[in-house]
Amino acid sequence: MRRVVAQARKELTQICRDWRTLALASCSAGFVAPDECVPFVDRNNLPVIVQDFDDSPASRDFVDAIRASITLHVVSWPIDRNPRRLSAQTRLGRS
Repeated sequence: MRRVVAQARKELTQICRDWRTLALASCSAGFVAPDECVPFVDRNNLPVIVQDFDDSPASRDFVDAIRASITLHVVSWPIDRNPRRLSAQTRLGRS
């Protein structure tokens, strides 16, 4: 047991002596901690505003491909309206 304590003391002394190692250890702990502490966030049905200015078959196929995604929810929006209005309404909880 004394050997384990001596080795641990030696390692801690080396880490404290070398500030770069200490900085790397604290940064890595800083990146891992929020990942473990943050509750699960559902990333499904994220609203995406689609304005099809072209209305070509290729653009319709592209919008259909986005619609097929399970993580995105396509919100059609008229061309003459500003998409920022919808995002402001959505943020405020109005639909």
